[in-house]
Parts: sequence; C-alpha cells; structure tokens
Amino acid sequence: MTYKDQEDISDVKAMVEVYQEIAATRMQVVKLAILGARQYYESLALLVREVRPWLRTQAQKKKTAEKPTKTALFFSANTGLYGDIIEKVGRDFLKYVAEEESEAAVIGLVGKRMMESVHTSYPITYISCDDAHPSKEDILSIITYAQQFDHVEVFYGRFVNLISQIPYRNILSGEEAVSEAVGKDWKKTSFYYLFEPNTNEITSVVEKEIFASVIEQILHESNFSKFASRMIHLDQALQNIDERLFGMKLEQRRLMRRQENKKQLSRLSGRMLWHT
Repeated sequence: MTYKDQEDISDVKAMVEVYQEIAATRMQVVKLAILGARQYYESLALLVREVRPWLRTQAQKKKTAEKPTKTALFFSANTGLYGDIIEKVGRDFLKYVAEEESEAAVIGLVGKRMMESVHTSYPITYISCDDAHPSKEDILSIITYAQQFDHVEVFYGRFVNLISQIPYRNILSGEEAVSEAVGKDWKKTSFYYLFEPNTNEITSVVEKEIFASVIEQILHESNFSKFASRMIHLDQALQNIDERLFGMKLEQRRLMRRQENKKQLSRLSGRMLWHT
C-alpha cells in the first residue's frame, strides 16, 4: 500500500466524521422535541383515527354508495447513508400496497429509486421533501395529498433508542373501527357523535390543523430515526476505516523492514566481496 492510499482513506475518514457530527447535531436539535411531544401527537392521531371518518361521512352524505378511498404513504429519504432502515420500511410498504386496493405515495428520492428498481405495476405518486430542513411547501404537499383520502396509512422509521430504529406503520383513519361499531351500513347512520358548534367547523379543525400536525410530526419522527440510523451506520464505517488504516500501517512497516533487510544484505555482500 502506498502513502497515497493511506491519504485517500484518511480523507474518507475525515468526511465520514463530518457527516457523523452533522447527524449528531441534528439529532440533538430535534430529540427532546420529538420524544417529548410523541405521546401528545399519538393522542392526536387516535383522535383523528376515531373522529375523522364520522366527519367525512357527514360531509359526504350524498356519496354514501362510494367506497372509501385509501392511500399509503412511505416516508423514505432524499439522500443515502441511513443504513438499512429505509429499505426495511420500503419492504413493508410494498407488501401492503400489493395486498390492498390502495393508492400509494412515496416521499423522497431514495424511495422513488427503490420503487423504480422493483418495477411496480401500480401507479405511485412521488413527493419531494428535504431530510434535514423540510420547507413549509414540502410539508404542505404531503398534507394536501393525504387529505384527499378517507383512509390513510403511513410507513416510516421509528426511533426506539440510539442503536434501534424500527419500521413502523400507523393508521390515521378509522373506517374499520367505525364499521365494527355500527355494522356494514355505518355510512347510512346519521351520526354517532355530537359535533359543536357544527360539523363544518370541527371538520376544518380536524382536517386543517390536527390532521396536518400529526402528518408533520410523523415526518419529523421519520427524519429523527434516519439520522439516528445514520449515526450507527457511520460509526460502523469509521470502525472499518480505522481497521483498514491499521492494516495498511502494518503492511507499510513490513515493507519497510523488508527494504531495510535487503539493504543490510547488500551491505554485507559488499563487505564480503571486499574482503575476498
């Protein structure tokens, strides 16, 4: 191994350390906010899951014969170096969409490339979104898409601890729960909740504020798990680089010893010839 090879690997190590530092900084910024608000937003998600179908039923009484519309959202990533969490979530998403009569949307370029590589036969909507700093426009495009549907399921990575990120599936509507409560003809029921001051105002709050807030929190949860996964992935990469550099240094020392031995042999041979 040449000195240039060592320099190249050292440069890679420095770059990986920078990426790791960036990931750690971003994690620290959002960690307390995400974990502290998780229980609150999970409660909001339960509220949306329970109430939203009833509100949409009241708003669409003339369309009771229509089948509820469904979509699945896969929160992937725009860049790489996130370990295998994106791939795991993507597999769950693909399995669900293949088994269900559901629309599908993928958020992020990594997920888009993943879907294109498996050549899916069903149409998929692709939505761009920045990993580190999603803009208001990014978030609004996701919310606007999801609000079109009665039944919304989301697939994303969930932070458990620094070394564990798991694929997670969350349901943001409750047609099944409502159906079990009132039977197959639940859409013909006039109401089972009393909404005050009126249905339109409550619908506006649930659809525009609560539902949107839950979607935004899920986006941040997804990004948090990705950066945690990146930390582990980059730490493993640094260990591999250090092992590689250590091996190169050992090889370089062996080479130097062999060269020094050759020089000593040459000097000894010269002395022997001189004395003879």
